[in-house]
Amino acid sequence: MAAILAPSPHHPVVGDRRPDLRLVPGGATRPDLAVTYRRRRIVAGLLAVLVLAGLVSGSRALLAPLAEPASAGPVASASAPGGSVSVVVRPGDTFWTIARRAEPRGDIRPLVDQLVAAHGSSSLRPGDTITIPT
Repeated sequence: MAAILAPSPHHPVVGDRRPDLRLVPGGATRPDLAVTYRRRRIVAGLLAVLVLAGLVSGSRALLAPLAEPASAGPVASASAPGGSVSVVVRPGDTFWTIARRAEPRGDIRPLVDQLVAAHGSSSLRPGDTITIPT
């Protein structure tokens, strides 16, 4: 049980003497405090669950592009004349991912530059066809 003490207005402070204190009714009782603490714990638990769910969904969204399955080579739709391969762009493909599938090892920057120049723009849409020189 909590008690609130306040100086009594009927006994003024004289000198260095402490004032007389009186009990003020209306302090918090134990059952009220228990309900408050229980409510705070429930709210804190719900917030922790929400934060954890946000972290899980955010990490999935951030790590999804990294979970692309590795392919042995480009997905060829048809062979073009002159020893080149035509590739159909899939959702999430970039010039870099297509070039890496075409050349699994080594520097792919020259191939990326060739693909961008041959395509005519730096943006790809799913369903576009790109010709990769071999």
